[in-house]
Amino acid sequence: MKPALVHDYLVQGIRGAERVVDVLHEMYPDAPMFTLMYDPDRMEDRLREWDIRPSMLQDIPGALSLYKKLYFLMPMAMDRLPLEEFDLVISSSCGWSKSAPQGEDALHVAYCYSPARFLWFWADEYIDSLKINALAKAVVKATLPPLRDWDRRTAQRPQHMIAISETTFGRMRDAYQREPDTIIYPPAGGPVVRHPEVENDIQRLYDAVLAAGGLTLTQHPTWDLTGHPVEVGVEVTTGWGIYIRDPARVHQALDEGHRFAFVGNGDSHRRNPGLCGGLTAIYAEALTAEAVLDALRNRRVYATNGSRIAVESWANEAFMGQETRSADGNVEIRLSVVATKPIVTATLIRDGEEIRTIEGDGTRNLSAVHHDADLAPGTHWYYWRIAQQGTSPNYPGNVKVARGHLAWSTPHWVTVE
Repeated sequence: MKPALVHDYLVQGIRGAERVVDVLHEMYPDAPMFTLMYDPDRMEDRLREWDIRPSMLQDIPGALSLYKKLYFLMPMAMDRLPLEEFDLVISSSCGWSKSAPQGEDALHVAYCYSPARFLWFWADEYIDSLKINALAKAVVKATLPPLRDWDRRTAQRPQHMIAISETTFGRMRDAYQREPDTIIYPPAGGPVVRHPEVENDIQRLYDAVLAAGGLTLTQHPTWDLTGHPVEVGVEVTTGWGIYIRDPARVHQALDEGHRFAFVGNGDSHRRNPGLCGGLTAIYAEALTAEAVLDALRNRRVYATNGSRIAVESWANEAFMGQETRSADGNVEIRLSVVATKPIVTATLIRDGEEIRTIEGDGTRNLSAVHHDADLAPGTHWYYWRIAQQGTSPNYPGNVKVARGHLAWSTPHWVTVE
C-alpha cells in the first residue's frame, strides 16, 4: 500500500493539529505530506527532513504571510493535489484537507478537528473582524455560500470520517450532512512502551513510565501493588462492574499501607471516554494535561459510577487523598456533597468498618461533620460512600453507561502519634 498524508497548512508552528500530524508521520514515515502551504521558518527544523509537498498556492508571492486571505483559492488548490498514485490517503483536516481528491480505487480516511468555522458557525463574527471596508466585507460575504456548497459536496469524498470530539461530531453532521464513523480523541503525546521492550518486567515498565513523567492505574478487580511511585490510583468502578461493592481487595491494600486514589473508568473499548461505566472527578488547578496529572499524582480525585456528584472531604485541614497527623487521637472528618438527584445516604468507612451513616433530607445537598476521639496510635484510613436516588444495573460485558448513582471519596490517612 502506498500512503499519502494531507494537512491543511504547515505555517503556524507545532500546535494541537500539528501534533497529530507528527503522530501520523511517525506511523507512516515514508509517506509524503501534502499541504496547501509550508513555511519552514515557522515549523520545527526536523520537519525539513520530511517529504513535504505544498500546493500551487506556495508560489504566490507573499502567500505564507497572507494565507488566511487566500481562502477563496484553497478549494481549487486542494482539488488539484496530485494524489492519484496513492492507495491510502489520510487527511488531517481543520477544514480543507478532508476534501483531498483520492484516486479512484484509493481509501481516504479523514480525521477532522472541525468544519471550517468561518464558513459554518462564525461567519458573521469572521466578517465583522475583518479590517476592510463595507464593500469588501460584502464581497467576502458573497463568497461564502459557494464555498459552503463546495465544502459539503467534497466532504463526501472520504470513505471514512473521524471526529476528534463529541462537539466536532455534531458540527460535522450538521455541516456535511453525513454522520462521522466514530470519535477518536487526539493523542496527548508521550512514548509507547510495549511489554516485549521491558521483557514483561513490571518494574522496568514502571521505571519507563516514571522517566516519561507518567503514572499508572490498576484495571479490573484483580491486581497487585508494588509501592512504586507511579502507582497512583486503583480502579474501583468501571464499565465492567462496580468492583468496590466487594471492598475486600481495596481494603486489604489500604491495610497494607499503600497510598492510592480511587478512580472510575469507562473501559468500554469504544473510544468514547466519559460516556461509559465510571468517571474520575479531578480537582485540577487548570484544564491542562500537566495540571490533571498533578492532581492524579497528589490524589486530588474521587470516583463515581457515572453520576456527576460533587464531593469534598477533609480530615482536619487535609483534603481527601492527603495525610494528616493527630497528637491526641482526635480527628474531624468533614463532608460536603452536591448531587444530581436527592441524596439517600453518606456512609463513612474507617479501617474497613462502616462507622457512621448519614441519611439525606430529600435534597441534592448534604454537609456533615464527624468527630473521632481516642484513636489508637498508628495510621487509620477513612473514605465516604455516597448514594443518591437511583440504581446501577449490571449488564454482561462492559456496556454500562455513565448513569450511576454512587460516589466514593479518595481515602484520608490519619496518623496518631
